[in-house]
Amino acid sequence: MPKSAPLIVAENTFTPFNLINAIVVGALVVAWQSTGDVRLIWDSFGVITVVIANTVLAIIQEARAHRALERTTIVLRAPVSVLRGEISITVQPEEVRVGDVISLQRGEAVPADGQCLTTRGAEMDVSLMTGESDPQPISGGTLVPAGAWCVAGSFTMRVTATGDETQATHIEALAKKVDLSPSPLQRRVNILFTSSFVLALVLAAIDVALSGQSIVTDVDSIRRVATLVLGMIPEGLVFFSTITFIMGIVRMARLGVTVQKLAALEGLASADVVCFDKTGTLTTNQLVVGAIVSMSTRSDEECRDLVAGIAEAINDEGRMAEALRATNGQVRNVPATAVVPFSSERKYSACRQTDGTWWVIGAPEVVLTKQHPAWEELTATLERQGLERLRTVVVATTLLDAPTGRHVDPICAVVIKDAVREDAAQTIDSFAQLGMRRVILSGDAEESVNGTLETLKLANAISPTDVFTRCTPLDKKQIISSLARTSTVVMIGDGINDLPAMKEAHVGIAMDNSAQATRTSADIVLSPSAFASFPEMINEGRRAVRIVMAVAVLFMSKNLVLVMLNALTTFAHLDYHLSPRRGALLSLLGVALPSLILATRASMTAPTRRFFSELLGKMLFTAAEIFASYFIVLTVFGDHPQITSLLVITLISSLLGRLIVIDTMSTSESLRLSLLSCCMLAALITFMILPTSIPLISIVQSYYEIGDAGLEALFPMVLSALIGLMSMLPWVFLRGEHKRHLT
Repeated sequence: MPKSAPLIVAENTFTPFNLINAIVVGALVVAWQSTGDVRLIWDSFGVITVVIANTVLAIIQEARAHRALERTTIVLRAPVSVLRGEISITVQPEEVRVGDVISLQRGEAVPADGQCLTTRGAEMDVSLMTGESDPQPISGGTLVPAGAWCVAGSFTMRVTATGDETQATHIEALAKKVDLSPSPLQRRVNILFTSSFVLALVLAAIDVALSGQSIVTDVDSIRRVATLVLGMIPEGLVFFSTITFIMGIVRMARLGVTVQKLAALEGLASADVVCFDKTGTLTTNQLVVGAIVSMSTRSDEECRDLVAGIAEAINDEGRMAEALRATNGQVRNVPATAVVPFSSERKYSACRQTDGTWWVIGAPEVVLTKQHPAWEELTATLERQGLERLRTVVVATTLLDAPTGRHVDPICAVVIKDAVREDAAQTIDSFAQLGMRRVILSGDAEESVNGTLETLKLANAISPTDVFTRCTPLDKKQIISSLARTSTVVMIGDGINDLPAMKEAHVGIAMDNSAQATRTSADIVLSPSAFASFPEMINEGRRAVRIVMAVAVLFMSKNLVLVMLNALTTFAHLDYHLSPRRGALLSLLGVALPSLILATRASMTAPTRRFFSELLGKMLFTAAEIFASYFIVLTVFGDHPQITSLLVITLISSLLGRLIVIDTMSTSESLRLSLLSCCMLAALITFMILPTSIPLISIVQSYYEIGDAGLEALFPMVLSALIGLMSMLPWVFLRGEHKRHLT
């Protein structure tokens, strides 16, 4: 969730990597005191400068990102109706007090701990508290914990604990703002970089052990070990990957998309299956009664009056209940002594009159069952009137306590209409263009779902084996669980019945007009206008992961080259041309600035299915090409007086070459990066060849140890830069990326 300014400062200042930097600085200062070599104190100053600059940059960027998040995050908590004394008022959840009496209905969250006073068939989902997935019925006196959801009926409760005193204080799932905890990908990348740093420490220890006591006075060895350790610190990756994901959240917010968990972007990037409900997703969930078909001696008008009366007596919440109550302006009074509220598991609701008669409203195959004598008559009537593909509920009566089955007497069938979303067909088609399998999980009848698909002209676009109808919440959860074993699954839903499936999916997406429980538990919430932006959401997730990979390739390739150069110096006694300050210049121009550009500007939308195998391949190939260009320049200009500067240019240009040929990037973006890279290299070469008589230039030259090269070094420097830039061409042609750039 968005952090306070002091916390952002503290987290970016007191990091393990800054501590390691401090230890290295201390070691350099001690070595300077022992040897008197002024280069060591300058190295110490250089490390401190880089640490301060990186820390300030991280604080500023993260603070800006969090401010943007706070401006775009919507508050998903619904007001609560409470009774204080004799007065009923509406307050925000955090304003609830001990002793308040709260009324809660289906789809609403419990904001505080309390004791149930009265109930009308209420059932609670307490899975966040206990892990129990099945709804639990409650009665008077039952203790209800904060964090539970009312999934059926309604009830009142008296608040017994609020805030930090509730049982749910420790549950992170109750947070209502963006969860910015690291995603699984970020955690694994951090482990990878930490491992590489541990490797550097091991190599440094070996280097020290082989040097023995001589390393205390050997300044070059001290600086080489310091360069290796400092260069391997992966502090930038954490920062750049986090900023990449946060900027993705901000961009999605502009589309009307609220991301509540940072890890959701990663899930979107690798998603290859999208599951969605029909109602509220393909349709607008604006339900109205389209027709009433009498199945008894009652007239249509009598049926209409009876339907409204039964719905009023049951007093359910939801769009269906509202539509049924609205069938007649003059609602008939149907006294009820007992009520069975609707739930997605039962698929019906019922009430009992004073004479013991049960009235029931629900799905035809549940209320009647297909074995009922009236079943064929109902289906034939609906087909004859062209209503068979619309959602239908049956109203029936019985004197038995079991209000469904062959023994009920059907009164009428109510046909419900729901307008389809205008943008639904285009959006569903876009899923296929993104290479995603489309699966429908609906609680409606098969005819109703097929009718909606025909209206959208998608009947032949989705495989019949991917259309599941009359699904209970448990059915949806089990289907998602099965798909998630082999695929990355996104579930889009709007009702409380979709909540178990959304929790089971890798990414749960709720519509903005969903039940409060569904919105709050979702990873992402879509405004009504944002459904058509779903392809952009997927691309935003893919972009974030692709950028993290590109940044990781730069970091890891540089680190691998440092390890190889250090090993060759230790075991083959080759000259080592880097130093802590030159290494800092390499990290700044070859990694940090390109990473910042990628994190804020680049757009890459190819899916990433095997992140680490792809990362490993690119890292090894990039490191090999950088290493090759390094030795080409070393071979050609080995005796040049400015060989160290030439090799620094080669290493930086090789990393910039990797930046230019990042796959899946558009041609225009590649051209912009090429121009930017050339400008950076031109500026670097200019600093190297200008005379030391210019004060500012002299300071930069002395600081980075890149010397007064003179114009005679211009051609070797340009050639070294070209060798570095061109070193990535084998990768481009080997992977066929040049073809992608041309398309």
